[in-house]
Amino acid sequence: MRSVLGAQLFFSSVAQVVVFIILLSPPVIMGLVHAILYFRGRGGRDSQVLNVADSGGDLSGVTIVVPVKDEPESLVLGMINHMAQLRSELRGDYEVVFVCDDPPEKAAPVKKSAEKLAQDLNLKVRFMIRTEGRKGRAAALNWVVRNFARDVVIILDVDTRPQPGYLTNLVKCVREGNAACVGRWDGYWIIPTKLARAVGHSMKYLVDTLYRGRASKRFFIFPLGSGTAFDKSALLKVGLWDEGIVQDDMHIGTKLMWKGYRVGFIDNVSLKVLVPSRYEALKLQQARWSYGAMETLKNGWRRIFRSPHPLLKRVEATLFLMQYVPHALLALSGLVIPALALLLRQDIMLLGVVPTASLLVLIGLYGYSFYSSLREAGLPRSLTIRTMGASSSFTISLSPIVLAYTVIGLLRNRYSYRVTPKGESESALVSRCLEEKIFLAYVVGMMILNIILGNYATGLWLLMFIAPLIYTLTNAERIIELRNPQPGLGSS
Repeated sequence: MRSVLGAQLFFSSVAQVVVFIILLSPPVIMGLVHAILYFRGRGGRDSQVLNVADSGGDLSGVTIVVPVKDEPESLVLGMINHMAQLRSELRGDYEVVFVCDDPPEKAAPVKKSAEKLAQDLNLKVRFMIRTEGRKGRAAALNWVVRNFARDVVIILDVDTRPQPGYLTNLVKCVREGNAACVGRWDGYWIIPTKLARAVGHSMKYLVDTLYRGRASKRFFIFPLGSGTAFDKSALLKVGLWDEGIVQDDMHIGTKLMWKGYRVGFIDNVSLKVLVPSRYEALKLQQARWSYGAMETLKNGWRRIFRSPHPLLKRVEATLFLMQYVPHALLALSGLVIPALALLLRQDIMLLGVVPTASLLVLIGLYGYSFYSSLREAGLPRSLTIRTMGASSSFTISLSPIVLAYTVIGLLRNRYSYRVTPKGESESALVSRCLEEKIFLAYVVGMMILNIILGNYATGLWLLMFIAPLIYTLTNAERIIELRNPQPGLGSS
């Protein structure tokens, strides 16, 4: 039966079926997969999730590499100050190497301040100004690993703050036979905006699903751009990082997988990672990440499928690199569906009771897993709900940028990107939100036209875009008052 008591049960046209399968289902299925991974990771025991006991020790044979390019001096000095609080770990034959690609005249004062502070704090720090070879993060890492690195290499961004036990436990994980090991990311912010709080708290769920959840299913874990410890010999065997690659962490992951290496994930140690406080900074970050994921997929899929890992792991790793595609389809659905409804003079989003209920149930499962993750982190119920709403708003608002750079990543071989501004550099950003305003004007116009023509379901569905866009434009950078200081940052 196609209807019961006058209610349409299923699709009424081929156009609705195509829209449901191509545009609406992928984001919802991705949410379902995240929900499954979250609950599997939370309850899994027979997994590769490691909980290495912190029994002290030292970092003999370890080089900690901190790339620096256009970074505020305050972040460099903040990193050194924070390292001084980890004296129980920073023992033995270790070295912290800041490798700077800034012009010598700009880098020299920072080098002087950093080395003086490190000497005062009795830390083994070298600040190296690189003037040879190609510029860029990958080239800087390759230069250090080839010429100066010890047996284990830990990559840290200058804004990251390792928590007690993070460094030593990652080193133990590598020495247990893994080519690389990563720990849990935990967001912090300098400017307390609504955007920063939502992104920072939401990071818990992303780690629970994409790292703990995937590790519990024994899928291949991709290294992180910051906070990953590598076995130097494994890096040399895969040929180090490829220079000119935007998402070097994902790319080196494809090379490690190609050679059959394993990457471990430790769930009980964390790294504080600075999240954007300005919407423009978040846009720059997401543009780079969405481009980089597709670039890695384009250049690395052959390595993945030639690797000795089981077929299921190879397929899942390929899908992992496509993680931004469902996000891009959100924007595409907002552009295509209302136009198609006008062109066909059909209420496309009047899908029928069964398809609509199916979508709502799956979205509900995703929402429940997100809610459970945030509550597990100790967030109050009201803050959990606000965080979920804000995070969803920013996700939808960013979808046009993700769509654009996902397509660019597939079609273009080179992309000149800007590093996400941090600290004082971020404060100077102005968020004009031109793309968001154009997208908002489009969906508002389409909503009005569709309602006028009687496509009420399609018109109301467009509110899913309108409300988040308005929230982002009016609230993203609003400063909030924090009741409690952020733990784990010390004086840095």
